Amino acid sequence: MSVLSALPRTCPGIVAVVHMPSSFTKAFADRLDTLCSIDVLEATDHLPVRQGQAIIACGGKHLEVQKRAQAIGLRSRKAIW
Repeated sequence: MSVLSALPRTCPGIVAVVHMPSSFTKAFADRLDTLCSIDVLEATDHLPVRQGQAIIACGGKHLEVQKRAQAIGLRSRKAIW
């Protein structure tokens, strides 16, 4: 929270992977969203990475960031343990 809440809305897009249970990451992202000036949300498939936004990986999944000609997007994969 201390890192994300200090960022201005003009910061580059951020993708964060945290070690949390899958049942907690959505609530964690929602809570951070209320405390930060940037938008904070839980990752979904094909979500573009945008300025002023932090994307939190879903618990139990890996993220893959793909650069595209027009945009950068995320694709989540189920973690294999």
